Amino acid sequence: MNKKYIFASSSRFDLISDEFEALRKKPRKLVFVPSSSVEYPFRITQEEELQQKLDLNLSSVISLTDEYPNWQEAISTADILYLHGGNPLVFQDYLKEKQVYDIIKNFEKTIIGISAGAMLMSQNITLTPSNDEYNEFVVQEAYGFGPVNIFPHLNFSEVLPSQTITGDGVMRLSDLIKLSYETQIDLLADDHFIVVENNKLHYRGDYFYQIKDGIIKTLVNNEWIKLNYQDNTLNQSEETTNFERVFNSMSEAMSKGFYTSLLSKPDFSFFHLNEPLHISQQLDLKHLKTWVIEHPEFRYATLSLTKIDNRVLEKFVFRTRYLKSFEQVKVWPKLLRF
Repeated sequence: MNKKYIFASSSRFDLISDEFEALRKKPRKLVFVPSSSVEYPFRITQEEELQQKLDLNLSSVISLTDEYPNWQEAISTADILYLHGGNPLVFQDYLKEKQVYDIIKNFEKTIIGISAGAMLMSQNITLTPSNDEYNEFVVQEAYGFGPVNIFPHLNFSEVLPSQTITGDGVMRLSDLIKLSYETQIDLLADDHFIVVENNKLHYRGDYFYQIKDGIIKTLVNNEWIKLNYQDNTLNQSEETTNFERVFNSMSEAMSKGFYTSLLSKPDFSFFHLNEPLHISQQLDLKHLKTWVIEHPEFRYATLSLTKIDNRVLEKFVFRTRYLKSFEQVKVWPKLLRF
């Protein structure tokens, strides 16, 4: 069996089920590896989900715990290893304590790492200050199963805001940029995967970002493109409103869409509180253009134009500082009149 390493940020393995087709040809032994002696809250659920979603042909399944008698034998005879989430630094120490760190390092079959597990599989474990548990910058050598340094749970789409909140606290892009002068950082969204097989990287998902030496790049059509990132006031928002329209060309979208409408209103206001509107462009390609829109009445606002099959999709995504119900009655009608 070829060596295969799967770097994951969440447990949506149904999205890459085809990656495991070769593993269904004969029964395999699957071993789940916990990240510490403390019970991982989602351990059982994730283990059940993985087996259901991948529908593997399994000869045996072992879920290691602190009391399991022989970790070395279980891991060395496995066909597939699953490295759980948690604290990656604690995870690394725990595997050394169990005397299996080097066994995993030399494992030559399939390894799946989720969150902290994916960070441990990277060249380096990279952390920024985000809470009491992670209170300093960290770059610590890890397994190096691929030329990546995973930073998980950063669910950015077409644009990059200045910060986002994850289960580990506030992640500031400025901190990641600072850390990138020490090592490359690969941002991995939930439901996105990086697969390393035969020393080749395969990206599964829509949006991937990489930061190195202060420069941010995004993957567009299998090519890394430099992003014109400028520090902004945006916080990633879950409860956004999406306005979408289709135009016949990029020039039509630029002249008749939200870009020109917003740009023509330098003192933009919903309620006669005139404030300056600032638009900064992150990508300017023939087939893809993206902007960050900053204004005191927006918590989050981005604009993108994407060429798809000779048409152009305009997507205006925003969240104002007002209640959602108030937005629908007072804000949306004004925006739709643009």
